[in-house]
Amino acid sequence: MIGKVTNPNIEIKNIPNIANPNIGNNINPPVTNTSQSLINNSSIDVLISMLSILWIIGTIFLIIQGIIKYYKVSKALETSTIIEDNSIEVLKKIINLKRNIKVYAFDGIKSPLVYGLIKPKIVIPTSMVEQIHREETKHILTHELIHIKRFDNIFKFIWSMAIYIHWFNPLVWLSAKNLLRIWNYPVMKR
Repeated sequence: MIGKVTNPNIEIKNIPNIANPNIGNNINPPVTNTSQSLINNSSIDVLISMLSILWIIGTIFLIIQGIIKYYKVSKALETSTIIEDNSIEVLKKIINLKRNIKVYAFDGIKSPLVYGLIKPKIVIPTSMVEQIHREETKHILTHELIHIKRFDNIFKFIWSMAIYIHWFNPLVWLSAKNLLRIWNYPVMKR
C-alpha cells in the first residue's frame, strides 16, 4: 500500500504498489543504524571546525608577524640617511618615471631594496653611497626604479596577503619561493 488518503468525499484505503511490487505494502522504510552515521557526521563536523580554527589562528599569526616585521623595518629605517644626488633624477627620466622617489642609505642591509607601498623609497647599503656614480650602481638603482614603475612593491604586498590567507597550501609556498625570480626576470631583461 502506498498510502491512505482521507477526504470527506473520497476514501482510498489500499492501493497496491504497481511500480515495484517487491517493496510491499510497508509505509515505513526499514530502520537503519543511524547512530553510527550521526557519529561519523559529528566527528567530521568537529574535524572541520578544528581545522577552520587552526587556519584562522595561522592566518592571524602570519598577519601579525608581517605587521611586526614591517613596523620593525620602518623603525630601523628611521635612522637611514637620505642621499641628495642628482643621478637618481637622471635615471628616472631615462625610464620615464614621474613619481617622487628618494634614495636612502642604511647600514643594516646587504643589497638594495624598495620599501613602502604608497610612497616607495629605494634603500641602499651605506657601502654603496660613495659608489653612486659608478656604472654598476646606476644599473642597480635603475633596476629598483623599474620595480617601482611596475608597482612590484604593491603586487608583492598583495602576494604576501595571499600567502597569509592560503598558508596551508604547499603550492603557495612553492610558488612564493620562485616569486622573486619571476618578478626580477622582466626587470633584468630591460
